Amino acid sequence: GTYNFAASVTITANKPILLSQYGAKIVPAASVTAYKISQGNGGTIIGAGINGLWIVAASVNGQVGVAFEDTDRAWLHDFRIENCATGLRFHSNAASAFAEGCSVRNGLFEACTKGIAFDTTSGTGSFGETRLENIGINNCTTGIDMPASANLYRSHWSGMSVWVRNNQTGWAIAATANLTGMFAQMGLEDLGTPTAVTGISVTGTPSGAADGTAFLHLLFTGTFTNKVSGTLWRFEGMKNLTGQLVASSVIAAGGAGFLHTNRFA
Repeated sequence: GTYNFAASVTITANKPILLSQYGAKIVPAASVTAYKISQGNGGTIIGAGINGLWIVAASVNGQVGVAFEDTDRAWLHDFRIENCATGLRFHSNAASAFAEGCSVRNGLFEACTKGIAFDTTSGTGSFGETRLENIGINNCTTGIDMPASANLYRSHWSGMSVWVRNNQTGWAIAATANLTGMFAQMGLEDLGTPTAVTGISVTGTPSGAADGTAFLHLLFTGTFTNKVSGTLWRFEGMKNLTGQLVASSVIAAGGAGFLHTNRFA
């Protein structure tokens, strides 16, 4: 059936809670967060989860599909979220709080302003050890938004696919985002003409990555305006399939199908 949400469903109790929504269509009203998990932080947090979710806003108007706010070990599996201002919001809200160790698996974000966002209000901005697996992001203005406050240390992303069109960016990384120890395997495909289509946009140089522990394996398909916007990569020992070293200038010119980096410039 279809369920219209005029207010958020929020989980705060520190109990092993599972919401199973298979077969239901959730329609959040304007400026409503459909589901929020906010159990708290620390070693005693059990973690709550949502499975089988289908959220479709009537039109983009401030809605958030799911929010992990000041909580540890929450999960969202087997889902589809459409037409929201933010599909999934990781939110470090209260002072000294964070959202770490969360798992997101087997889902699609469709036609959202932001597919996935890492936001900080008064918290620490720590979203360490986030696990994203088999996730598609399609036709979102910004697929993944990683602002200056976001700390994604030891996060692991695999099987990620981001499809971008005109005036869209697949992954936005701010100058002081922290990618230390992060692994990300992602395919980005341009489905536009292209007009202002950017695979990855980087402002400045992300902090915490100069030690060489960030590992990004990226595959670009299609004709991007910019595969990577911003001076970002320092390559060390990367070779193409014929064994030849690939220079950073080749990547900048859009001549490489993939890039492998273990250090930022």
